[in-house]
Amino acid sequence: MAGLLGHAPEDEEALLARLRAAESIGRPIGSDRFLARIEKMTGRVLKPAKRGPKPAEED
Repeated sequence: MAGLLGHAPEDEEALLARLRAAESIGRPIGSDRFLARIEKMTGRVLKPAKRGPKPAEED
């Protein structure tokens, strides 16, 4: 959190937009490393999955 809040004032609008977007979709903000640690601790997938339907499997 300290890393997010330690940015220059001109980055404030971008930070607020990022926080609002994460809040609206219910996903945490952080680096890939941080998200991987939280996923491992909770056993939940936190990163967005690929969009669209899964490809059809051939038998």
